[in-house]
Amino acid sequence: SQERNIIPHCWCLGPQGLMATSKTALAEAVRSLCAVGGDGDEVWLALKRGVLAARKDTVALDAFDVEEMRRVLEFLAQRAKKRRATKSQVLECLRILLARPSWCSAALGGSAVREELEEVLAGGHEELLKPLGSEPSDACHTAGGPDSRHGQDVEGAGSVANLGSIKQQISEGCRIMEKFDWRFPCDPLSTKLDDATAGFQCFYEGVNMLSNSVGKTCASCDAERVLKNLEVDMANVLQFLLAMYTSGIRCAHAARIKFVVVKLRSISPQFQSLVRWRDLPWGEEPMPADEEAVQEAEMREAREKAEAELAAKQRAEKEAYKKWVQEQREEADFRLAWEMQAKELARARADSGRAQSQLLHGSARRLTSRGAFIRSG
Repeated sequence: SQERNIIPHCWCLGPQGLMATSKTALAEAVRSLCAVGGDGDEVWLALKRGVLAARKDTVALDAFDVEEMRRVLEFLAQRAKKRRATKSQVLECLRILLARPSWCSAALGGSAVREELEEVLAGGHEELLKPLGSEPSDACHTAGGPDSRHGQDVEGAGSVANLGSIKQQISEGCRIMEKFDWRFPCDPLSTKLDDATAGFQCFYEGVNMLSNSVGKTCASCDAERVLKNLEVDMANVLQFLLAMYTSGIRCAHAARIKFVVVKLRSISPQFQSLVRWRDLPWGEEPMPADEEAVQEAEMREAREKAEAELAAKQRAEKEAYKKWVQEQREEADFRLAWEMQAKELARARADSGRAQSQLLHGSARRLTSRGAFIRSG
């Protein structure tokens, strides 16, 4: 039953299927902004949707040249100043973009853009100014170039060795999981149970090391690069983990299984998209803060869209009612005019009939008098 819950979300996804959505949404939004310009609501909604969709897709976020990035930052800064009702949403987009070195470099390279950003972020949002407080690092001095698009190697032999160890642990765990066809075996009479548990333990160690390394010896882009080879088997890994969690055999590992799933969801948008939070075995528990923020933003956007559609529907119904009333009035006026004309015609026919009858009666009377005169003669 657990497999049936998972497969519909992931069986048709290719290796790059989930990432393509965020790349396409953001690329189309930026292209539309650069082509149309202005401060249109449609451009803003498309850009906001694209940024939120690509919030964890570093390749999609860095796939623009310097001028495109500056144009987007300028648009967001102007939007925050002119449309204060959406300022909180603009700040959320800026928080996502300015966290990337390439966008940081684009802001630093344009004095006008930087001044507008400082004006918008001043007074309560100074934490977003921190990426702009120093000269761009080597990792972002050529925004839009090969280094900014694909990230640089982690500096220092210790960091490289750490990432290598993480990859090794994760790969070994996946190898053992695959040996069991990505299904946790429930066979206590053989060594399969212990072997599968050992495979999970290797995978857990790798994810735990990766979690501890993010922000210390490696950046989030390095963490995503570590998981690059896992993209094809993410659905299978999730299937194995949830099967182990719900098996009721290795209950002592339940907390670690949950940790692995939650951590991978926070690092990889692809893994997060495989299954909704509420469909997980612990879905009744509070959602992680980052997922909750994204969900709230999506719900807010859906609510705004629904309100706009309702307002448009009400306007259309009001216009249709006004048109119907006007048509009813015109029809009533036409019917009244037609009835009055019919009455006039009836009255005219009646008058004509009386006149003709009087004429015929007079003629008959004259003829009768003449006949009497002739007979008397």
